[in-house]
Amino acid sequence: MARKKTVLVVGVNALLGDVADVLTRTGEFERVVTAGLVEGGATRPSYEIDLLARGASRRFAEVLAEAGPGMVVDLWRSESALHPERVGRYDAAAGEAAVAGLRLWRQRGGKPCRVVVLSSTAVYGVSEASPILRIEADELDPLPRKAGDEHGHWIAGLRERESGYRELGHETGWRVLSLRAAAVVGGPIRSEIADYLDAAMPVRVAGFDPPIQVLHYADLLDAIERGTIEDVEGTLNVVGRGVVLLSRLVALCGRVALPLPEMLARWLVPAALGSDALKWRCVADGRRAEQVLGFHARFSAEEALAA
Repeated sequence: MARKKTVLVVGVNALLGDVADVLTRTGEFERVVTAGLVEGGATRPSYEIDLLARGASRRFAEVLAEAGPGMVVDLWRSESALHPERVGRYDAAAGEAAVAGLRLWRQRGGKPCRVVVLSSTAVYGVSEASPILRIEADELDPLPRKAGDEHGHWIAGLRERESGYRELGHETGWRVLSLRAAAVVGGPIRSEIADYLDAAMPVRVAGFDPPIQVLHYADLLDAIERGTIEDVEGTLNVVGRGVVLLSRLVALCGRVALPLPEMLARWLVPAALGSDALKWRCVADGRRAEQVLGFHARFSAEEALAA
């Protein structure tokens, strides 16, 4: 069986190198090239690029022209509302730069390209009216406008990033796959749940104990691998097996979430999780990823937290 063309993996943390290693081991691609930034002494990418820097779209178009990929995997996504510690429209701005670079490359003669984008189930938002299960075709709930709402701004940026890639797919006819991953645990990257658990005082609303979904880092790598190999487009939820109640999640990690009256809990809740998540559920249905990608999470929610 003939191998696929070059794949360009773009990212900004340890996930970049780990995904590149996984894709190399599959033997499915002629070449795996990396672009972006790394932290903590990880392997340097083939091309260093900061999608938040001035002129990033032109630089990205140059990288695309030199690498000549048949597929781009965009992992450049913030890990939570608090990481990385940068102000401004982090996800929206990085997404705009990447999409603009892809458009510019196409205008300069770049060939049709397939794109896989890492997103988050956080884009669904959380509210009292949320359905029991969120499927990929659900209309996203409007985000309340709250001053200083870091969590809400984070979700808005993720939504803008997804929207930019959808527009690119419609405009070019390229096949774009968005993988909405649950909060990641058990690996070298952060997530909203990890930041909540690391807070000085994780709290919850007395009388409420919402179900929480998580995804083990190893399962995230598997889902991204399958997303690149299978010729699928659209949006897929990628989640671990089952859920865990917020109180149980905290206990499994050796912490105690103090139950407080709602007004006090909203004032003290860590910005990483957002106050609405202390009351209402956001459970994404992962069955479509099982059907079209053959993705089956190895870890249950409790196993992922205990790993």
